[in-house]
Amino acid sequence: MGTQKIEGAKRKLVALWALGGVTLLLVQALVRLTPIAWEPVASSALTPLLWVVYVAWTLMNAYFEGYRGFHLAFVPRVVGRTERLLDEPTLLRVLLAPLYVIGYFDATKSEKVRAWGVTILVWIAIFIVRKFPQPARGIVDAGVVCGLFFGTLSLLVQGAPVLFGRVSAKPGATGAVG
Repeated sequence: MGTQKIEGAKRKLVALWALGGVTLLLVQALVRLTPIAWEPVASSALTPLLWVVYVAWTLMNAYFEGYRGFHLAFVPRVVGRTERLLDEPTLLRVLLAPLYVIGYFDATKSEKVRAWGVTILVWIAIFIVRKFPQPARGIVDAGVVCGLFFGTLSLLVQGAPVLFGRVSAKPGATGAVG
């Protein structure tokens, strides 16, 4: 495989594996967390004050996690690394494409620190939030679900040009038409 560009149908398959794998990780979290986030609403456990907190927390996460975290930072990095993968493939990168595009390996030190750091922080948050009783856990998870939803949507929209063989319009993109 070396570092020769991937072309044609193989290009689309590798891009689908890379972007689809990351998308599946996000969707899996959405599927798991949505019922927990909805539970306080379905059980009428929210007082008027808790409704305000629920909505405010969800909107805050839509902005900070969904827009700033995913849309402006994580997704462009994943899409850019997918383009790099397609232009500079190795067997390991292709086999572990979702992990590669997230930045767990063959990345700059700052990219690896960011990828592993965020992952560790998410694991810690999961461990802590799992201990919260309802409705607090549902409120927290509602914000996470909102952020994950917008992040997933952003990944689908920003990743589509790579999947369909168009070069990214972003400055510094390394993709090529396949």
